[in-house]
Amino acid sequence: MSRFPRASRRHRAEKKRPPRAAKKSPARRGVFHAAGWEALEPRMLLTAMPATITWTGGSATSANWSDAANWDLGRAPINGDSLVFPASAKQLANSDDIAGLSVNSIAFQGAFTASTGGYTLSGDDLTVGAGGITDNGSNSNGGSATIANQIDFNVALAAAQHWSIADSGLGHDLTVNGNVANNGFALTAYGTGTIDIGGEMSGGGELYAAGVPAGFTSSQTPGGAFGGLTLNLSHSNGYTGGTHVGDYATVVVSTDSALGPGGTNDAGTTVSQSGTIQFNAVAYTAPEAITLDGGTLEASGTSSFSGAISISGTPSDATISAAFGAPFDAAIRLMAPSATFTLNGPTIANHGSDNLLVQGDFYPPAENGSPRAAGPGVIINNVVSGSGGLTVTAGALALGAANTYQGPTYLVGAATLIIDADNAIPS
Repeated sequence: MSRFPRASRRHRAEKKRPPRAAKKSPARRGVFHAAGWEALEPRMLLTAMPATITWTGGSATSANWSDAANWDLGRAPINGDSLVFPASAKQLANSDDIAGLSVNSIAFQGAFTASTGGYTLSGDDLTVGAGGITDNGSNSNGGSATIANQIDFNVALAAAQHWSIADSGLGHDLTVNGNVANNGFALTAYGTGTIDIGGEMSGGGELYAAGVPAGFTSSQTPGGAFGGLTLNLSHSNGYTGGTHVGDYATVVVSTDSALGPGGTNDAGTTVSQSGTIQFNAVAYTAPEAITLDGGTLEASGTSSFSGAISISGTPSDATISAAFGAPFDAAIRLMAPSATFTLNGPTIANHGSDNLLVQGDFYPPAENGSPRAAGPGVIINNVVSGSGGLTVTAGALALGAANTYQGPTYLVGAATLIIDADNAIPS
């Protein structure tokens, strides 16, 4: 018999009793008054969503993007926003001071004048999404004063995109002076007007240029001067995805390696039927491979090119061919009097059935004021091969290699052919 029977029974009873649950009081939110608690309505934390946000420049203290008074939504831009910069706003020179900002798009709009000028956007690096960069503005001066909407910060692509302009008038440029990292995405310069890319482009993505004819059809004379797109490349570039020059587009090259580093890691450059690569007084030594898919190489000042050229065999634009009396597969021409355009590459391989058209002096004396100086305008030191022939329609062409092309050789009008090597005209 236990010495403590009562205690033991009580202990056993307590062990069997389930633990008492703690009482939970309902959460109470409110304001305490003398009369007691006054309950408040439930509150929600609101988060801004990406939207179209327009620059007003209304702040009296800064031209910074982080200043909410500078935007129509009363807040600073956030990731995913589409930024609009109208000509009617104040403080057209302003600064992105928001580190790490990633937007969907940038758009310039409205009629810009000599008194307003264009925008200058500077500051931190910016990431731009699929909406790209668009200049829908116009130069209301009619070309008497130059207007440029200018981006001076570095730009990183977050998606394939278009950079476009829609003003064929003179004196209006969309200019990007910052470096451009394409991050493997394709960048297309598009529209009617002039786009300048002054920074270095890098990455594995492709560069496309495509014009929109202003009042022209696809069978009429192309080029930036006639209402298409002019894309100016003024920096040596490291992008390797290749360059594609499409219809109604002229890509102006003002420095060596502007089309990429060349060589085996570079996808090369292709120029379509009514597309043009223009060398602007530059000695281009990078080993860039160019395919003329019915397109044109030209020089606007004394220039040289050292890469290989392949002619695919796609005929040139029908109306342009008719103007010269015969179809041709590609064209090489000099656009400046008293200058020379020298091709020093290894080969020009014409895989087509029509001729390579060469113009040693594109403008006749009536247009350039006087006949060009004696000597060739175009010098081809490449070995010209393939099934196509050669047609010289203006000025003088010098051939400096033993060639193997199989087609005919034609001189049209006052054209001159200078023979500087044995078998320059294949037998």
